[in-house]
Amino acid sequence: MLYLLLPHAPPLGAFILIYLLALAAGVLSHVPGGVGVFEAILLAAFANELGAAPLAAALLLYRLIYVVLPLLLACLTLL
Repeated sequence: MLYLLLPHAPPLGAFILIYLLALAAGVLSHVPGGVGVFEAILLAAFANELGAAPLAAALLLYRLIYVVLPLLLACLTLL
């Protein structure tokens, strides 16, 4: 999903490798949801290629889709 939100598509192989490394670092950091660690690694890896602001916007939208949207749907089921 994040790959589709990016302003310009980086090479798929490089994206998958860095995405998996960012996920692993987020898990190993023991930070809830890997918040901050995941984003920092992706920003460090792709900021020069994609631009920091568009990449940060894509990461924010990614977090909204995968964290906030399911939370809202779960709250609706409790009503």
